[in-house]
Amino acid sequence: MKFIVDECIARSIFNWLKEHFDAIHVQDIMPSASDDEVLGLACKENRIILTRDKDFGDLVFRDKNQHVGIILLRLKSSLPASQLLVLKKVIDEYLDQIEDNFVIATDDSIKVIKSILN
Repeated sequence: MKFIVDECIARSIFNWLKEHFDAIHVQDIMPSASDDEVLGLACKENRIILTRDKDFGDLVFRDKNQHVGIILLRLKSSLPASQLLVLKKVIDEYLDQIEDNFVIATDDSIKVIKSILN
């Protein structure tokens, strides 16, 4: 499984993800890229997007853009430690459901929305 980590995600979370998976950080390869550019690269390289930016939901559901999978962290806390805890739970409990789906992880729940395009 391969990931692309959006600029809104802390470096410490990226570092943890990179220890366990093939992961790249937008900030390292194309700083200030638009969401469309990130989505395009993710599709080209078969990478799942990890983000806190809910605009990716518009790109997928409103604009019907193709994607490989998206994990959207919608947490009350912006602390990296809180985000990492939830990300670990997503990976531990939903790893087989991430690819090709849109995963919304909140403080209280994880919701997998099946893609109708993929």
